[in-house]
Amino acid sequence: MSTINIITVHTSQKWMKIQKRFFDKNTTHKINWHVVVKNREDKLMAESIFACKPLLVEKKCKWGSMDHSLSIRAMHESISGFLDNDDVLLIIDSDAFPIANIDSLIACIVEDIENIYGIQRTDNGDYYCHPAFIMLKQKTVRYLSGFLPNDSKSVWLPYGVRNRYMPHKKDAVGCLTYCIDRANLRWSPLLRTNVLDVMPVLFGVYGNLIYHHGCGSRHPTVDVHRVALGYSASDEVMAKEMTEIYRKISDNVFSRILSDDTFFEVLITDREFTPLHIN
Repeated sequence: MSTINIITVHTSQKWMKIQKRFFDKNTTHKINWHVVVKNREDKLMAESIFACKPLLVEKKCKWGSMDHSLSIRAMHESISGFLDNDDVLLIIDSDAFPIANIDSLIACIVEDIENIYGIQRTDNGDYYCHPAFIMLKQKTVRYLSGFLPNDSKSVWLPYGVRNRYMPHKKDAVGCLTYCIDRANLRWSPLLRTNVLDVMPVLFGVYGNLIYHHGCGSRHPTVDVHRVALGYSASDEVMAKEMTEIYRKISDNVFSRILSDDTFFEVLITDREFTPLHIN
């Protein structure tokens, strides 16, 4: 049985117990948790929940996406010397976790049937592999030299994110996109499988295996979202109204997740939506 090395960044304690609960439920593999936190109180909590030695990385960049990437890089550098080429890595957002057994997914990586699994947020207009969930081997990371940026400037060098709604939008995963293309590696997307789309970007189920809440540790934003919904990017009034609606829905979905392991069924079946209605 393979050991899975999970790298995740928790900017608060909000999702810690939830993420651990769903992984315990949905894989038989041993997990080595490598958790990045932003303060000492969260470090103590992560030690207790994940039975690991969290890495305290203070905020290095005002740009949240970039700071997240720098934190992942710091953790990977701290553990890479202890990893073998065939060790499996899973980089995952704090508000993402499996909702069904992922052992078959892991087996495909272990047996080199696939190089990379990642969610592809076509709902967000993205053409690339999104780091909310990326599974690969340590040797593949080495092929992708540079995909975790060194600083806030390196992300701009190759190109930004290719996005059909905002083609000039740049993001910290631009480096990942560039490195996958440069290495000519195959990656297998997990696509959104929601039957019910409360909102076309947030609360996503991918491949009926992975749930990604979206904006789980911050207030929902409507940058790309409002474009995907057909609203003008200059309509600030509509943007504020949408943001407040998403915040209320997000809070209600989160409350459901806290106590219900089947919360996601309403998103992938035709069941009534009542439990997730906003107040």
